[in-house]
Amino acid sequence: MPPRRLRAPSPLQTTFRTPGPAALRVPSTPATLSFSQKREPTAEDLLVAATTKLQSVKESWKGRRSRTNSTSQDKNGPAGFPSPQVIRELTELQKDLTRKVSAGDEWFEASLERLWRDVGARTQDEKYDRKDVDWVQLGFQNASPETDFRGGGVLAVKCLLYAFEAHPMEMRAIHYEQMPDAQDGKHKRWYPVCVAGINLTCLLAGLLQLGDGRFADKKNAYWPLFEEPAAFYELFFLAFIKMDAIWHRLNATYMEFGVVLKVTRKSVAFMLAQTPTTLMDLREASEQAFLDRFVVSLSARSLADWEGGECPDPNHALETEDALVIAKTRAVPKATSTKGNAFWPLH
Repeated sequence: MPPRRLRAPSPLQTTFRTPGPAALRVPSTPATLSFSQKREPTAEDLLVAATTKLQSVKESWKGRRSRTNSTSQDKNGPAGFPSPQVIRELTELQKDLTRKVSAGDEWFEASLERLWRDVGARTQDEKYDRKDVDWVQLGFQNASPETDFRGGGVLAVKCLLYAFEAHPMEMRAIHYEQMPDAQDGKHKRWYPVCVAGINLTCLLAGLLQLGDGRFADKKNAYWPLFEEPAAFYELFFLAFIKMDAIWHRLNATYMEFGVVLKVTRKSVAFMLAQTPTTLMDLREASEQAFLDRFVVSLSARSLADWEGGECPDPNHALETEDALVIAKTRAVPKATSTKGNAFWPLH
């Protein structure tokens, strides 16, 4: 069955043309372009689209805040089941999560080129040749990026595109810092940004129970947030910023990224526990999720699966919260801390 066309949050949407009659939708972002065989957008097209979209986003957020204030919606209101609109949005996310990507697929290949241009701020004048791209430098584990999308599917592709297009300065700065360092040796004090984003996609899918569809039967006070089509993608970006900050705070290595993901999950859970119902609320909740609230145990169990780069099972949340607690920061002498049996404060 060909994928159905998904709704766009604004008239300025981006679509990827597929051989079938339908198209897959990526959320509108400041840098939008449309893939077609007839015409490639010029630099002027992109500039106009970016300017228009930025203004649209500002007006949209201002309007949402105004409507929220006028209705005096209680942010700490009672938990309820997701509305039909929320169920529709989450169902579309679920479909993208389970839709696999494969080398040679027209949509996926166009998306890879788009990601290559987004990450490196490359213009349309720069020639793209898949076999000449250094995919490891770009943030994947090898020269076949499709193998890294095993668990996140189309949704992970869209999340990466959204983050780099809606927030290019922040994401490119992270990517620049995390480029592979040949002098780093076995410690690997950098992480592959795109692979991390794929794992983060699955983490968020697990929190919202997208994989098994149980979200329809769960009561949450934050469900109204997901009436906004861009909510999941904006949550992805904010979670990525937290994840990178946690990485630096822990001075983690590549082999310790499982722990970084666990702390990130706690941070995102805290953000959602503030019951944000608008995008502005979500950003405020992110600002309240201070890293010093969290402590983490560096256990061998939590590190076991990261080196292979496997995406967590999207049908379930990550491991139970056995090695993590939310607590007030307490001093722990770093000299006496050892991996496996000590809690390290994030400060």
